[in-house]
Amino acid sequence: MYPTYMPQYPQRQQEYRPMMPMMAQPVVPQSNGFNCLPVTSKAEAEVYQIPFDGTTTYFVDTANGKIYAKTFNANTGAAPLVTFSRDAEVVVQPPQYVTMEDFNALKEEIDKLKKPTKKEKQNDTD
Repeated sequence: MYPTYMPQYPQRQQEYRPMMPMMAQPVVPQSNGFNCLPVTSKAEAEVYQIPFDGTTTYFVDTANGKIYAKTFNANTGAAPLVTFSRDAEVVVQPPQYVTMEDFNALKEEIDKLKKPTKKEKQNDTD
């Protein structure tokens, strides 16, 4: 009898893949939500590249007394520049009060105007 024919294939090597050593993930510094940079003009703040992660970047322009804020808007793809500036200081004048003498004089004048004149009295009697 003939022996059972079995082709001699190289035995499959177990698919053994040595495990790659776990590479340490790079540590990304946590953003505190905003960046702050000094600039010399509004034009400099407009052209500055900002991160696309949604953090706000503030630009301080001390020469012109302004602060610019720029944030990337993922919905529109734009990064509008918002300007903050101090208003001119308003000088508040203290209120002026009326003295009692002036008040009483004005009151007497009004009382005199309220009294009917002689012509009005005569018209009322008719």
